[in-house]
Amino acid sequence: MIRRSLFVICLVALAHAALYIVYQAPDREAMANWSDQRGYQRLAESLATTGQFTRYAGTGTFAPEVIRTPGYPAFVAVVYLLAGVGNNTAVAVAQALVFVAICLLVFVLARRVSDSRTALAAAGLTAVYSPLPYFGALVVTELWTALVATAAIVVALRAAQDGRLRDFALAGFLFSVTTLVRPAFVLMPFF
Repeated sequence: MIRRSLFVICLVALAHAALYIVYQAPDREAMANWSDQRGYQRLAESLATTGQFTRYAGTGTFAPEVIRTPGYPAFVAVVYLLAGVGNNTAVAVAQALVFVAICLLVFVLARRVSDSRTALAAAGLTAVYSPLPYFGALVVTELWTALVATAAIVVALRAAQDGRLRDFALAGFLFSVTTLVRPAFVLMPFF
């Protein structure tokens, strides 16, 4: 029953993400020229083609990136390496799978503090929460940040409940990775 329900929730999340991928396809490239997307795309292109973390690959002088952190551009660079540099539809599809993973992590998190029924409800509500797939259809950090931060919280809760040193170390690592995606999350473990 739980597996079947989770499967349905995952299908709903995929359908929700697909809706935004299709809906935003005409605007994806137009928006890339004036939004944060272009900066992340350039960094990912540079990482995928040269291995350098700069928006200005191919110039004579190396100009390091000082505004953005490497966590999200590295994810996009991996997608570019697998699907072709500049394939932003592939990034949106990969982020649809990230959205499904977030729903599953929400289930795991809620299951640690409540019963299966409540955990399924939490995962289901996550699957229909529109801001996540909306940003997932774009090349911006929001969805990847949500995945890494949620994973960090799940592992931190498991560490607090089970008391295993390995889980504390993994939680610290995941919180650190979260700050490599969005520096504002550096204080999250203290809250």
